[in-house]
Amino acid sequence: MRGKDILKTIEEYAPRMVGISTTTLTFKNALRVAAIAKTINPEISTVLGGPHVTFMADEALSHPQVDYVVRGEGELTLTELAGHVLNGSGDRNNIRGLSMHNHNGGVIHNVERSLIRDLDMLPFPARHLLPLHLYSAPGLIITGRGCDGRCIFCAARGISGNRYRLRSVKNVISEIEKISTLLGLKLLFFGDDTFTAMPERTRELCRELINKGLQMNWMCETRADRIDRETLKLMADAGCAVAQFGAESGSQSILNSVRKGITIKALLEAVKTAQDVGIHPTCSFMFPHPEDTWETVKETMSLIKKLKAIGAGGFARKGVKIGDFTCRH
Repeated sequence: MRGKDILKTIEEYAPRMVGISTTTLTFKNALRVAAIAKTINPEISTVLGGPHVTFMADEALSHPQVDYVVRGEGELTLTELAGHVLNGSGDRNNIRGLSMHNHNGGVIHNVERSLIRDLDMLPFPARHLLPLHLYSAPGLIITGRGCDGRCIFCAARGISGNRYRLRSVKNVISEIEKISTLLGLKLLFFGDDTFTAMPERTRELCRELINKGLQMNWMCETRADRIDRETLKLMADAGCAVAQFGAESGSQSILNSVRKGITIKALLEAVKTAQDVGIHPTCSFMFPHPEDTWETVKETMSLIKKLKAIGAGGFARKGVKIGDFTCRH
């Protein structure tokens, strides 16, 4: 949204609290939205959440237009904060997972909030309240959280934990049915960090999609070491049109250095199998990595050519900034 549209919306709704989710790439825009809110009414409580501020809460709160930071999973923390800000309920110092200014101008970080164990307890997103026409993937569904990978460039483990927590298949199907019948969306994107983390559960979900006649087109993200032909074939039968594989580099030494946990051979085999069963494979790469050289970048370009020859699409995320690797990993 453009600045004037944000301004108009905040003026129209006159909220007492504005919540903004942000990644590192959108952090400056998040600060801009918070500043607009404060310009309209300095009494509005501005709240930032998301991956960037979870790890950089002090930085976020150094900006005067930011009142609160919700760290990690935000549903319960934000609900309690809204109760405090809007109704005066509870003590903000007792809200787990919250960072804020104290009365002396310093920053305080409340204790961490435990990860939500039962994801079925969460309500479905209120998509009918959103301008879905502005979203590239309005049919986004997250069926599970967490990742047991050890990739040094990814925030998934830090945000959602190192173990998979999965919604029940029944719960996921209910959300898909709602998306299909009430909103008329015909394209889904399963936004799990690794949709096939538990292959048997993935197959169960696919079988249920077929049994319920919910064979909509959908996309997902996966890993080369968490997929097999049986699962890919069932995914294709259930409507999977695109599967994105995290390739990251064409150099095995670089993959090892960033702790990706896959081999080039496994990636090529997984991509070819996806293509064979009727799923269009895409592959994501990042460069430069901390230990990249011109030779390893050439290896990456060579692998991209091989993948394209198989039929895969490929794209790169450039200029990745990895934090203090020694201290954090």
